[in-house]
Amino acid sequence: KSKTLFLKSASWFKKALKLDPNDIDTLVICGGALCNAGKNKDALEVLDKSITLKPKNRVTLENAFSNKAITLMNLAENAKTEKEENKLYKRSIKCFDKALRINPHRVHTRVNKWFVLNELNIKNKEYYTLLDTVLLDNPQEYYALWAKAEYLMHIRKFKFALKILFIELKIV
Repeated sequence: KSKTLFLKSASWFKKALKLDPNDIDTLVICGGALCNAGKNKDALEVLDKSITLKPKNRVTLENAFSNKAITLMNLAENAKTEKEENKLYKRSIKCFDKALRINPHRVHTRVNKWFVLNELNIKNKEYYTLLDTVLLDNPQEYYALWAKAEYLMHIRKFKFALKILFIELKIV
């Protein structure tokens, strides 16, 4: 049902873009709606256009890069080959990095980048610190707690994962 709503909203944004095809904010919002509707190739095209127009508003530019990164993640998850998947994930990381240079404190950008590093099996210093920095900023950040618990279960540290899951339950 939510995909249908995102598709509907994207169609309204497309109508608005017919009136002003270079409205950067509308392009970014439309790209995000298309991404959430599962129309990732269309989303990528719209978001690339918004970035090419060089938004002066930092929030708009950050959202454009973040939405593009998530769109690339979605495309990677549906890639036909592992090579294509890795290429899309690496492009996604570059977009997350650009978004984080604009706003290094955005939680979802950091957590989503962590997921991509995890998918690529890149276990560098950044990988280990991304979620911890989110949790230092906000110890009750549900999205980061969930990701951390999932990771701890994956590496078979169940006792620590359960502690985090109990924290999550108190928040919800």
